[in-house]
Amino acid sequence: ARPRTAPVNVLFTLGSLGACAVSVALAVVSVLEIRSLCVLCAGTYLINLVLLALGVLEWRRLGGRLAWREALRSTAPGRRAAAWSLAALGLVAAAAVVGFPEYWHDSATLTVAAPAVTSGPALSGPREGTTPDGHAWIGAESPAVTIVEFSDYECPFCARAHRRLRALVRDHPDRLRLVHRHLPLDDACNPLVKRPFHRHACEYAKIAVCAGQQGRFWEVNDWLYEHSHDRPPPDATAVARAHGLDVEALRTCSARAATDLLAADLETGTARRITGTPTFLVGERAFPGQIPEEVLSELIGRPNG
Repeated sequence: ARPRTAPVNVLFTLGSLGACAVSVALAVVSVLEIRSLCVLCAGTYLINLVLLALGVLEWRRLGGRLAWREALRSTAPGRRAAAWSLAALGLVAAAAVVGFPEYWHDSATLTVAAPAVTSGPALSGPREGTTPDGHAWIGAESPAVTIVEFSDYECPFCARAHRRLRALVRDHPDRLRLVHRHLPLDDACNPLVKRPFHRHACEYAKIAVCAGQQGRFWEVNDWLYEHSHDRPPPDATAVARAHGLDVEALRTCSARAATDLLAADLETGTARRITGTPTFLVGERAFPGQIPEEVLSELIGRPNG
């Protein structure tokens, strides 16, 4: 039975070794970049390690290097096993392509189809202001379309989707308004998060709110998306120095005044059953992840009135 078993063991062990290498790479990205390790992912890494250990044990039982040399000379079983393995990998790759969330693609988050109807010459640029309930907005003073984003500064998909919408506001400053609201996935302030996840998201949200009180919300907002994963993580002092803000006022506000607005955002998010970021609201319609391009084109291209 060894000539037939050894080629399969060769492929099984090498495949498990490759899976473990990928697991290590993903774990490094999760810990160092995302700063979170999901339980399901960790379970997958453990399964890959167990499979590699089983492959090595079977390799030793079959005779180690001698069995592998025999397997390489026994080409027919090896070819069949390789064909089945490649077919399985092809199915996995196809499933990944089909199931890959569209908003994970950079190209999908940075472009949008041009609207069929334009609204005339653009104004000089987007305006900035604050809603009656204290939330920063940028774009049109009398918008045809208002988009409310619930976001987290440590969420990489939030940063991509936000860049996309900022570009749209820049291109349609007389029709589109973007309102920012905070939904930090951080157990330090979000009662729905039961374990450490985005460990600095609450602090960043408070800093952004307080930068708005000094008239610099959107500048700091965009900066936080770009620098939230720096080492060491930026704090109120680093933000104040980078943007010429009053650091003591920023610290005082972060400890007090920002708490109420942040609590209101979290309460609204809970009431609207928003559990993930980014999530966008257009009227009563909610769009988790991103607003589809066809919806944006319809909204922006719709004539006034």
